[in-house]
Amino acid sequence: MNCAPASRPATTRTTGDAPCQTLMTAGHPAGAHHRGEVRMAQSVLARSRRPEVRRLADSIVAGQTVEIGGMRALLEAMTS
Repeated sequence: MNCAPASRPATTRTTGDAPCQTLMTAGHPAGAHHRGEVRMAQSVLARSRRPEVRRLADSIVAGQTVEIGGMRALLEAMTS
């Protein structure tokens, strides 16, 4: 598996689990991105009464929570 960013030149890409582990750690921007989406959607849920907005926010929370769980499970599998 190659989890190196696509923006990096191919000659500097690394392989193996190390880049994937870095990508999925809590301090990496990708992990922060998912958690940030959940926080923003929860903020919308706390404020909005519009059903269509609430459905979208619920969908974001559910989807990103699944993604975060998947990343954690993969990270656990790679480090155990």
